[in-house]
Amino acid sequence: MNVERGELITVLNKDDPDWFWMVRSDGQEGFVPSAFVFPLINQQSTSQDSPGSNIKGGSANLKDGDKPMIQHGTELVMLYDYKV
Repeated sequence: MNVERGELITVLNKDDPDWFWMVRSDGQEGFVPSAFVFPLINQQSTSQDSPGSNIKGGSANLKDGDKPMIQHGTELVMLYDYKV
């Protein structure tokens, strides 16, 4: 499956710690490296935020050493392009 940096995808299976089976918004499914994705956290935007800035990575909510919770149905954002 080809995906681009910033693209939103959803976890279907994460049994392999190195690869996640994902689905894109267009319905295409495939494997992507688990290190290439990060959970998406939607936050309310404020009047100072620019349009579209209400989508932020969840790393600010994690303590040092914590790993983000990823389960079936979790929406993730691609950190890097991945081409097959």
